Amino acid sequence: MFDLVGIPYVGSGVGGSAICMDKIFTKAILEKFHIPQLPYYGFHDFDWRKNKSSVLECIAPLGYPLFVKPANLGSSIGISRVTSSEELIASIELALTYDKRVLVEK
Repeated sequence: MFDLVGIPYVGSGVGGSAICMDKIFTKAILEKFHIPQLPYYGFHDFDWRKNKSSVLECIAPLGYPLFVKPANLGSSIGISRVTSSEELIASIELALTYDKRVLVEK
């Protein structure tokens, strides 16, 4: 809104905020510029509904513990720390109640 009405403010602009709000997109940009980060896997809800075992196979090489996060929330809502496959499945289901995309990272 401040940009629209020409009012100066402190903080990142709209573009930077939008990019960083999407955790998967942020990681893809960091990866492109060879900025070190933890191993991760991101996926969409239709991937999960279509073939859960395939998604779990892609996550398996990350090992445990893992953090499961809705891709587009700005707070800790829906984020889980998991240490087993049972917790992983439940945490993915939880994250999908908040967003259509999920990030799982070491």
